[in-house]
Amino acid sequence: MKTYVALDPGKMTGIARAHVSHIIKHDAFELPEDVAVDWMWDNLYNVTVICESIVISIATAKKSQDVQSSIRQIGVADHLCRRRGLPFALQPPSDKAFGTDELLRALAWWTVGSDHARDASRHLAKFMAEDDPEFRQLAVEIV
Repeated sequence: MKTYVALDPGKMTGIARAHVSHIIKHDAFELPEDVAVDWMWDNLYNVTVICESIVISIATAKKSQDVQSSIRQIGVADHLCRRRGLPFALQPPSDKAFGTDELLRALAWWTVGSDHARDASRHLAKFMAEDDPEFRQLAVEIV
């Protein structure tokens, strides 16, 4: 079985997981920054970690608190993955466009009222489509 964890870091962090064997078991949720860091410490074992990257721009200065949270969490995830020998991939924010609302609903990955959890699921779908040819075929057939 292969397990993926996708992170949408920020003041409120989206986390999506998929356990893949002959079926895909998925869940997604949001946690505040400090709880998300503790969750990473406790749960990032034997997984591939996908994390939305941060793009520093002029607009970034307007969101300084959220950006600092994101940078800290990316650093924690990167460090834990390096220490534990786990695959770690950064994705630009634009990659989440692959995981359309239609795709998330068709996969039963839609998380009601939870934007950050859905964004983590979008990143997860993009990575899995690149990593797993069967999942990519499924995603293409859906959309």
